[in-house]
Amino acid sequence: MLAASSLIASCGRVGFEPLSSLSGNASDASAADATDVDAATPGFANIQIAGGWLHTCASIDGRVACWGLGASGQLGRGDNLSSAVPRTVALPGPATAITAGRDHSCAVSLGDAYCWGSGADGRLGSGDLLDRLEPNLVEGLPIGGVTAIGAARFSTCAVANGEVYCWGRNSGGQLGINEMQGASTVPVLAQGLASGVDALALAADRACAVRDRKGYCWGHDHSGDLGTAGNGGSTIEEVVVVPTLDALGIGLQHACGVLDGAVSCWGRGVSGELGDGMLQSSTTAVQVSGLESGVTSMSVGGGIVEAAEIDSSCAVQDGNVLCWGRNDYGQLGSGDTAVLATPATVQGLAAPARLVEVGGGHACAVLEPNTIACWGRGTDGQLGHDFFADSFAPVVVQSW
Repeated sequence: MLAASSLIASCGRVGFEPLSSLSGNASDASAADATDVDAATPGFANIQIAGGWLHTCASIDGRVACWGLGASGQLGRGDNLSSAVPRTVALPGPATAITAGRDHSCAVSLGDAYCWGSGADGRLGSGDLLDRLEPNLVEGLPIGGVTAIGAARFSTCAVANGEVYCWGRNSGGQLGINEMQGASTVPVLAQGLASGVDALALAADRACAVRDRKGYCWGHDHSGDLGTAGNGGSTIEEVVVVPTLDALGIGLQHACGVLDGAVSCWGRGVSGELGDGMLQSSTTAVQVSGLESGVTSMSVGGGIVEAAEIDSSCAVQDGNVLCWGRNDYGQLGSGDTAVLATPATVQGLAAPARLVEVGGGHACAVLEPNTIACWGRGTDGQLGHDFFADSFAPVVVQSW
């Protein structure tokens, strides 16, 4: 697991989640859309958060719960009910990684991958297109070898024995199998990526991996925003806009990386997504204002669905959560819905933060020692505080 002092990142989506620790260990926080902190400090629980489109999942010392929209069974409780409070998910053992996509969720337990929710396009990896209302074993992965998992809009990827496997829709080449279109209901091995992958990042119809502090991406590239030398597609290519990476997160049309505690972003920036104050896009990496050092957690949102209003990012620096980008639902925690082209501190957090995760128009943070607080879009219960309503200010998630 990730040490409390290690860098934590996640991507939206879906993402990234979220992505690698400095030690190189993999988790879902290091995967696509969860963030995690190890219990390295006495009294600190190991907590992961995965922000989906309209639902949220979290794990406390391996105990998983989900809340928010449940129409496709993505809360994993055996029904299609939504919930404004956390509902525990039954897994074979403690979860070591979690992720949440558009309308499905997954976890790693005892080294195996389990998914639940919508089965359309084969995104559950069950060999069929059926929905699953409870966790279902992903077929075809090396038994006991899964270390990381990430969910996007219609697809899922996992790291098993250091290699990347993907399943679900392949309309943008996001399965990494050197071809477009089609789908796979079972995991297929991504082609052209050496073993030893540390972390994953998924968003919409694209995916990335971090290996030996280098980023590699494949799938839909909106005019260079994946940061690769080519134009994207089904071929896996190296991220070249930054020399090395400690973490990587991708959104719908932009991406951000962390190196030595500093955050830089590239891609679409007309709504402040790049955080440099310029309100313009860039195919080269630009420094995020005020985040030149000291960042210990980062999350890029906006990749779960094709909706620009959820393109926002957050980071933890010196115990403060700072966010930037689109703010249609108050997900930047600034008390209003104004776009922020440079990071601003989230107001109303009751204690220092140790990680942050951005979902589909909402965001959550883990506060010292073990409180989860969320803010932004909440009309489907995804804020977890027993109300189906948005909140401009952070609210405490009920415990489980």
